[in-house]
Amino acid sequence: MRNSVLPLYRSRRQREQYLPPLSARIIRTFIVSFLFITLLTFLAAFTSRHCLLSSTGCCPWPKSPASWSAPTSFRAVPSASWSFLHGKEGERDAVLHVQNLCSSPEHGVFYVDSPELASKSIPAVNVVASAPELDKLWSPAKLSKQQLSSPCFRYLSNTTLFVMGTIWNHHMSHFYVNNGMPLLDVVRSYFKDWEFTGDWMQTKRHLAVTAGGNNFFDGINIFKFEEVYDAQPERRTEDDASSTAITCYANAVIGLNSTCAHNFCKNQHADKHIYKFLHKLVWQQYLTAADAKKAIAIEQGQVTQRQHAVIVQRKHNRHMVNIDAMAASFTKYGISNEIVHLENMSYRDQVRLFALKATVIVGVHGNAIAHFLWSQRNTLVIEVFQLNWHSDWQELILKQMARAEPAHATDIRYAKIECNDQSCSEGMSGLNANVKVNITALDSIIESYLVS
Repeated sequence: MRNSVLPLYRSRRQREQYLPPLSARIIRTFIVSFLFITLLTFLAAFTSRHCLLSSTGCCPWPKSPASWSAPTSFRAVPSASWSFLHGKEGERDAVLHVQNLCSSPEHGVFYVDSPELASKSIPAVNVVASAPELDKLWSPAKLSKQQLSSPCFRYLSNTTLFVMGTIWNHHMSHFYVNNGMPLLDVVRSYFKDWEFTGDWMQTKRHLAVTAGGNNFFDGINIFKFEEVYDAQPERRTEDDASSTAITCYANAVIGLNSTCAHNFCKNQHADKHIYKFLHKLVWQQYLTAADAKKAIAIEQGQVTQRQHAVIVQRKHNRHMVNIDAMAASFTKYGISNEIVHLENMSYRDQVRLFALKATVIVGVHGNAIAHFLWSQRNTLVIEVFQLNWHSDWQELILKQMARAEPAHATDIRYAKIECNDQSCSEGMSGLNANVKVNITALDSIIESYLVS
């Protein structure tokens, strides 16, 4: 009977009788490797999706005992308590401080019922900063311990949870006015950092969004939140074990104080620090260290900024049809200029353009105008309006900035050019119409700016 084991000592010809061809061996090696890699990929996906149990349970976060503290089980979390940081129940500008508030993907933001609470519930608070008809009253869910079950729990005593609703938070100007600056105001109030010394930036913070969604404009990054998530319960599948993971916070703050730069909020930002610190945060986030140093030098008058107009032309609508004539006007008065399409630029490059280069901002009503929030002092803003369209959105923000800091009330100068008849309408009207800019009016604004 022929031996099925390859003898160790045979001639080359004899050994080849037992070995498959080289091509077959290569194919076999490839198949085995492919099956092995596929198995590893499956195990990795299974581990990620099913969140395999470890010493800390089924956890979507890494084990970090140093950042967690007692209690070690949600069943031992103290009873929730609350008090108003600002306003009172039922008022638009109420802000609530809550101790021992919890969250999980399955249940959203909630607190645990207890005998100490009896029939008391956390009151609903307005979580948006906008017009009264857009107010959104919200309160966390009240759950019994019997409704909760999770092998994964953490209690964060050194991290504050902020809870807010959003309004048009994907839109740059609305993000800062209706979301970013109101949130900044509440953070400042909670940490009692009235002049923004910056100490609060060293603290740990999470953000839960209750209404409007957390599809934030890029500017949310200036706040350095460690985690941003939806406060509403997520739809859970049976095998998504990580959705039961529970986080409880020693301290949470709910609401936005109905405070913004517009008069449709109950309160307006009362002093210069909100605007100045927003300015600083944006520079820190989006400028390189060298550019930030240069921007500060310009702001402090150590470097002279050359007159330069940035003329913003929208890509898809609201065109200024005689934009070349506008550029020629600036050239005539010795002001260098450029025509830009911001849609083709990263947000970082946009901030750099308006913080370091622009002394004049020109454009049809829209997001581009809002770059004055971090432009240099003495910037001129020229806003263009089409036939049958007007908005005081940007102008009111500038007026509020001036009221907040009277000593620098003319830092950002504002002018507008309106289209009042068919001669400038290009046969169109309304928000997204094209417009022919009145060059005589533009010349007059430039002349006034240069002699002031």
